[in-house]
Amino acid sequence: ARLLAAAESAVNARYAQANRPVRAHLDADFARIFAVQGRSSDAVQRLSRSVEAGWIPDPPAILTDLALDPPLALLKGDPRFEQSRRKIFEYVRRERAELGPFPLAGGPTS
Repeated sequence: ARLLAAAESAVNARYAQANRPVRAHLDADFARIFAVQGRSSDAVQRLSRSVEAGWIPDPPAILTDLALDPPLALLKGDPRFEQSRRKIFEYVRRERAELGPFPLAGGPTS
């Protein structure tokens, strides 16, 4: 509990000085901390705020499917959590459609 309180304090200190994109990332950090602390409602609220502000997980630190991230997996089943997951999946789907296929280095060129 002491370690989580220290993590929350550190994120709070950064949050006060952060711009909007950094705050979106820090809201995701808060969501992970709150989820582990058992503060599910706070966690989902911060996660939703983060996703609404344009935050997208940055693998491998946090996998694109939030349900595979151990702290955030604790929120599975909450409709607000599932809505955030859907928004991220939709963003990734649109991004992939826009980029289209591209060859990987060393892969087939056809």
